[in-house]
Amino acid sequence: MVRREIDFRTPDGQQRYVGISVSPLRTRDSSRSGYVFNFQDLTELRRLEQEVATKERMAALGRLSAAIAHEIRQPLTAMAGAVKELARLVPLEEDEKHLVNIVSRESERLNHIITDFLNYSHEKTYEFQEADVRGLLDETLTLLEKKPEIENKYHIVRTFNGTGLRARVDANKIKQVFWNLCDNALRAMPTGGTLSVGIELLPFWLRIAFRDTGIGLDAKQRAKIFEPLQSGFEGGTGLGLSIVYQIVQAHSGRISVVSEKDRGAEFIVELPRTG
Repeated sequence: MVRREIDFRTPDGQQRYVGISVSPLRTRDSSRSGYVFNFQDLTELRRLEQEVATKERMAALGRLSAAIAHEIRQPLTAMAGAVKELARLVPLEEDEKHLVNIVSRESERLNHIITDFLNYSHEKTYEFQEADVRGLLDETLTLLEKKPEIENKYHIVRTFNGTGLRARVDANKIKQVFWNLCDNALRAMPTGGTLSVGIELLPFWLRIAFRDTGIGLDAKQRAKIFEPLQSGFEGGTGLGLSIVYQIVQAHSGRISVVSEKDRGAEFIVELPRTG
C-alpha cells in the first residue's frame, strides 16, 4: 500500500488536507485487477495539531516574556533615574541635554513595552454574558470609520445583515479582538484598500471574517502569526495578535488566517453560538 498526504485550495479559497492511500485490488488467483483509492479528509486533524503546537509555544513564550520583563524593568528604572539625577546635578550643554532627553524617552518606551509584555503574560479575568455579536461588531466598525484617515484612504464593507447573532462573550474583550483585527488589516494596506467584514451562521458557530486587500503573509509568517514578537509593522511590539489569540481561546473559540504574499489576508474568528 502507498500512502501520501496532499494539500490544496478549494474554489472558495479554503485550504484542505487530504490523505490518499492506494492498494492493489487482487482476484482469488492473486493477479492484480485494479487499484483501490482511499481518501481521508485530514483538515480538522491538521488544524487541531497546529492549535496544540501554537498553544504550547505561546505558553512557553509567555513564561519567558514575564521572566525577562521582570529582570529588565528594575535595572532600566535605575538607569533612567540615574540619568535624570545627573542632569539635575550637573550643568549640561544643549547637545548633552539632547542626549539625556533621548535616554529618558527611550527608557519610557522600553518601560511601555515591558508593561505590555507583563499584561500579556498575566492571567486575565472575563465577565461572560449572552450578547448580540453582530451589534458589537457593528459598533467597532462605526468607531473605526470615525478615524480621520479612514474616509479617503480605506473602504469598509459590511457583509452581514441586521439579524441579531448571539453568543456568550465578554463584550469588551471581544470588541478588543474585533478592533485589533481591523487595525491590523488597515496597517497591512499602507496605500489604502478595502476591508470586508462578514458574519456567517454555522451549525454550532458564529464565523466572523476580516478580509483585507493588503500585503498578505507568506507561509513562514502564517505559521507564527499569533506568537509574541511577530509584528510585521514598524513600531509594533508583536503582542496584538497574541492577545487576540488569548481572548478567542478564553471564549472556547477558534481563530485562523488564510493568506498569500501580496494577495491580502483573511482572519477568521469562530465563536460558539447560543442561538
